[in-house]
Amino acid sequence: MKKLLVSNRKGGVGKTTITCHAAWHFAEKRRVLVVELDTQRNGSATLEPHKIDVTTSQLLTGKVEIPGLSGPGIAVIEADDELKSIEIGPQQIATLKSNLDAVADKFEVCIFDAAPSADTLNVGPMIFASHVLAPIELTEYSLQGIESLLQSIIGMQKKFNPNLVFLGMLPNKFVANSPRQKEALTELFAKVGNKFMFDAVLHMRQAYEQAASTKEPAWKDTKTASRVAGKEIRTVMEKLEKRVFA
Repeated sequence: MKKLLVSNRKGGVGKTTITCHAAWHFAEKRRVLVVELDTQRNGSATLEPHKIDVTTSQLLTGKVEIPGLSGPGIAVIEADDELKSIEIGPQQIATLKSNLDAVADKFEVCIFDAAPSADTLNVGPMIFASHVLAPIELTEYSLQGIESLLQSIIGMQKKFNPNLVFLGMLPNKFVANSPRQKEALTELFAKVGNKFMFDAVLHMRQAYEQAASTKEPAWKDTKTASRVAGKEIRTVMEKLEKRVFA
């Protein structure tokens, strides 16, 4: 089972949007498990039809039985209120890993939707994840934490998980007619190089926001204005799939 962590320490950069679209895309032909690490629970709200009777706090605190899927589809484990009161340490991360290892043959990919923080719950899964993707927004505030994020990922690769693949930073909510954002994108590539960038850009599009309420991917929106968005994010998800399942 592949384990994909979608992570950034800044909020509002589109982690949940990308997590949900990745789940929808992969689930067309694969069995997908989504583990929500964010107590805001936006991901499980969007993927509400796929929630199962297991919570993230249960995954962290004891042995649980995660039901498998008989065919392609999505199973979502929601971050419940109890998660806020759990002190997360090495034991909780080890328990999370153990519960997921037990269902490695029931799912082909597990996607973690991380909260915008640098705490143990959101960094810990890098110890056993197979891939990390970092959505970013091209604003000064959102770019501030990139260096520390990269340091965490590289440090994790060196010390704990040499098999961890960093898929790169994925620019999201890009405003094509903004000179400042164009400049920021150019500067970012110059600063970190192609090695740390995902080979795609997602533009600011209303269709991505609407997916949260329709509970369907942008490519299923039949409105003319949404067709470009659907094609764009589908192309990004196809690239992501090729990288994760290479």
